[in-house]
Amino acid sequence: MQPAAPRSRTVAAGLLLGAAAYTAWVLEVVPATGLDPVNAYVSELAAADQPLGGLFRATDLAAGLAVSAAAVIALLRLPRRPVVGRGLGGSATSVGTPAPPAPSAPSVPSPASRGESE
Repeated sequence: MQPAAPRSRTVAAGLLLGAAAYTAWVLEVVPATGLDPVNAYVSELAAADQPLGGLFRATDLAAGLAVSAAAVIALLRLPRRPVVGRGLGGSATSVGTPAPPAPSAPSVPSPASRGESE
């Protein structure tokens, strides 16, 4: 049986990787996204009509997968199973979140609402 330290380091590394990927929305200040950072929802960055929507959906998926992998490792190899089970359930929601992107960002007026033709 392995000592607990390497296993817990593996779990911690997975959780840190997931946290880093989940905070990718702060990258919105680097490229011009066209969204108002004060009034737009963070989830609007992943909308289908956004130029970098695929990137933000991919980082959400990577975050969910990293946390899920860490939770599975912890579930199989560490002693606190009820706590780990809750973490696994929470991470599963993050994996499923980016699957169907919103068709457009609600805070950005559509051409039709501005009186323009598409």
